[in-house]
Amino acid sequence: MAWNVFRFCTALRGLGSIMILMVLGVVGVTYYAVVLTNFGPALFVGGLDTLISFVVLILFHCLVSFKYVLFLCKKKVTK
Repeated sequence: MAWNVFRFCTALRGLGSIMILMVLGVVGVTYYAVVLTNFGPALFVGGLDTLISFVVLILFHCLVSFKYVLFLCKKKVTK
């Protein structure tokens, strides 16, 4: 009689869905902390602060989008 040990892995699909929500939550919290509270209001100050804030926000958005796309690609490949 063969034992099917993979039947215990069926709950991992639900865990993967929860992990997607956790990643979205972490991205949301970091977005709030970086953009809305720190560098967003600095865009309206003027001068060098505006330039620095703009560069940081562009870099932040690029990195967050790369992280999210790579996470979704990894999730799709492992399915």
